[in-house]
Amino acid sequence: MATLPQHDPGERMTQLDGLRAFAVVAVVVSHWTPDFLIGIVPWGTGVQLFFVLSGFLITGILLRSRPEDLGTSLWASLRTFYLRRALRIFPVYYGVLVFSLLFSVGPIRESWPWHVSYLSNFYYSHHDHGPAVTDPYLHFWSLAVEEQFYLVWPLLALTVSRRPLAVAICLAVVASTVFRVFIDRIDPSLVSIRYLTPSCLDALAIGALAAHVKHYKGGKATRRLAWIFACVGVGGLAVSVLFLSRVLDANTGHRIGHTFLVIFYGALVAGAATGFGGPLGRVLVWRPLIYLGTISYGIYVYHYFAPAALHWLGNRVPSVALQSKTAVLAAYTVFTLTLSVASWHLFEAPLNRLKSRLPYPRPSSGPGS
Repeated sequence: MATLPQHDPGERMTQLDGLRAFAVVAVVVSHWTPDFLIGIVPWGTGVQLFFVLSGFLITGILLRSRPEDLGTSLWASLRTFYLRRALRIFPVYYGVLVFSLLFSVGPIRESWPWHVSYLSNFYYSHHDHGPAVTDPYLHFWSLAVEEQFYLVWPLLALTVSRRPLAVAICLAVVASTVFRVFIDRIDPSLVSIRYLTPSCLDALAIGALAAHVKHYKGGKATRRLAWIFACVGVGGLAVSVLFLSRVLDANTGHRIGHTFLVIFYGALVAGAATGFGGPLGRVLVWRPLIYLGTISYGIYVYHYFAPAALHWLGNRVPSVALQSKTAVLAAYTVFTLTLSVASWHLFEAPLNRLKSRLPYPRPSSGPGS
C-alpha cells in the first residue's frame, strides 16, 4: 500500500481520495475475507491501485519541484520531498514497530531488522509467512516497495529532461513485466515474486506516466490518456486471460495480465485526476468515502493486526470469543476504524500540519522582480 501525499493547495483532486478509499477497502476485503467473490472482483490488487495512485501523486509533486524550472537547487527539492514524506510515513510505522517490540507481538523479535530497514518485501519474498493471527506484518511489504521507490525516483524525476523521462517511464513498464515473467525461472527459491519492487514498477510507472502527461500536456491530454489506458487495459486483460494463459501457460498469462490490469487502474487514476462526471464522479466525492481515503494509511497499517488482536483478547476474556463470521468481521472493523480515526485526529493530522513549515520550493525571483 502506498501512503499517499496530500495534494498541493490549488491542486486538490478530491476524486483521488475516493479512489484511495476503494483501494484500501479492496485490500482489507482480500485479507479478511479472501474467498469473497473470488474470481469476480480482484480484491487482492487493491494494493496495485495504491501504487498507481502513489506513482501519479509523487511524480506530479516532483515535476512541479524541478530545479531547472524553478531556478532552485536540487538539494532544496530533495530535502523538502524527503522531510515531508518522512513526517507523513515514519511516525505511525515506527510507532507500530516499537509497540510490537515492547509487547513481543508475533515474530517481531526475529523479523524486526527487515521491517525497520524497509526490507519487508525482500524478507517475505524468500520466507513463508503464517496467517495474520501469528504474523501480522506481511502487509508491510508494500510500504517497503514505496520506500525503495523513493530512493531512486525523486532524483530521476527532478533531473532527467522531459522526453527521456517519458521514455524511461515506458521502459519501466515493459521491464517490470519481463521481470515477472522470467525471474521465477531464474530464482526458484522465491516464495513470491510480487513482493519485489521490480514486480510493482509497472504500477508505479503507469501512475508516473499519467502525471507526466498531466503536467506537460494538461487536462485534455490526460482525459485522452485515460481512454487509451482503459482500452489497452481491458483489451490486454482479455488477451492475457483468454489467449496467453492457454497458448503459453496460466502463470505467464497472469504475470502479463497484471500489467494490463494496472494500465486499467491508470485509466481510473487519470480519469479521477481530471474529474469523472455522472454517477461515478458523485460517488468518488461522497464525504464518507473521502474521509476513508483520508485515513487510509492508518487503515492499511492497522487492519492486518485485527485478527491477532481479537485472538489475543479471546484467549484472555473467553466471553468475547466470537463464533460467527459476521461478528468477527464486525469486530475487525471496529478495531481498525477506532485505531485509524484516533490515529488520524490525535497523531497523524497534527504532524501533517507541520508540513506547512516545509513548503515545496518556489520559483526564484528574477532580476527586477
